[in-house]
Amino acid sequence: MNADLLTSLERCATGRKAHWERSWRPIAIQPLEMVTEALREALQRKEHDDYGELAGETVIGLAADRVIDSDYSDPYALALHHATLADILATHLRPKGSEAWLAPPEVDGWQSWCYMAPDGLSLRRVILVRDWDDERLAAECHSWYTLGEMAMYELPMTFYVLVIGQYRSGHRHSPWTKGWWNPRGGRLKFVKKRDKQNPLAGSWEPIWREDCANISRERWMDTMVREGLLKDLSLVRQIALPEKSRLQQIRDDIRRNEKRMLRFTETPPKVYSQCDWPVPCPYRKLCWGKVEREPDEKGFVSVTAFPALVRQT
Repeated sequence: MNADLLTSLERCATGRKAHWERSWRPIAIQPLEMVTEALREALQRKEHDDYGELAGETVIGLAADRVIDSDYSDPYALALHHATLADILATHLRPKGSEAWLAPPEVDGWQSWCYMAPDGLSLRRVILVRDWDDERLAAECHSWYTLGEMAMYELPMTFYVLVIGQYRSGHRHSPWTKGWWNPRGGRLKFVKKRDKQNPLAGSWEPIWREDCANISRERWMDTMVREGLLKDLSLVRQIALPEKSRLQQIRDDIRRNEKRMLRFTETPPKVYSQCDWPVPCPYRKLCWGKVEREPDEKGFVSVTAFPALVRQT
């Protein structure tokens, strides 16, 4: 059991999505999922010369091995953009010389989707978001990815929230990936100058990180720090461990849901109201095609044959 299956069980009221996820996962990978997996590789690798570079290479590798789930017309440009995003995020989360984040061990059949601090005294989650507010904080605190993990390990959790901006036309629009460049003065900024008294005000050009071989990653990040952007783009939130009675209640709920899934002897009926919102279900084409069908090798992969495809953080 894991947080992903429990979430699917609740979002698809009859349990069809969770039932299928026990055996199948889509071969197509979403852009943000590539970044998430790249960060996992960089954060958990014990030794490497450059964790940001490792994250970027991981995205390119995933793009080559998997089909990218996107309508953007240029998959290479899409992969390159998200590789540079993974590069700078990994460098920020794990500076050179810092210890590897740990993978929590399996406990009573629970497969963790989060990380454990190097000292083993707390859990960690990396949360990539378009924007962040109190409502999103509450939603994350109430999720299985937080409560389920804390209940099974009886450890507090730390959120590492990275605000990466809106996704439009294959790009994430935030200072992690987009800036302003003045070719006359060779200057980089993230807030465009609009000063009529400044003769250079009209010389600032929008640039994407992947197109800027002349600007080092260190200079890009130093400029973000100097302009005070990280206070809004990189947030750390400490989540206290609930009391023991609450933790036991959560564990009981996990076991109750696990028993419910084990009782599925055939595919549950489809759901009519939540296939497309708030997040499009990757199985919706099976339910709503001309002929309703089960997952198979056409677009899906068996999780027993390829266990690396199981994680969908």
